Amino acid sequence: MIPFGKASSCDSCCHQWNSLVAYLLLKTWEFMTNDKEMNESEYTWNDYVIVKKSAPKQFHLGEIGLICGMSEIKFEEIAKEFHAELGDWIYLIKFEDGSSIDVAGRFLEKYPEV
Repeated sequence: MIPFGKASSCDSCCHQWNSLVAYLLLKTWEFMTNDKEMNESEYTWNDYVIVKKSAPKQFHLGEIGLICGMSEIKFEEIAKEFHAELGDWIYLIKFEDGSSIDVAGRFLEKYPEV
């Protein structure tokens, strides 16, 4: 047992580990909240949108919803899943019935405020 006030080599290890974890959390937060990227998106939170009728059927064609989130597509697999391209945006759309779905921005258009 280590008396109070005496440091051990484990204390140094723990401090380094905590510093690393804090750094990684900070970098993750910066990546997820990158204001520059958010300003490049076509829509923003609380925008009303309608899903274009030209969208694939699984995207709720013709339905009106509210933007609740967004992210830029950075991986080819995600782009394929949403019939989009790298650099396009995916929007989380919440519908009046409470359901929600992710839709690529290319399948949305602004809807006048209701």
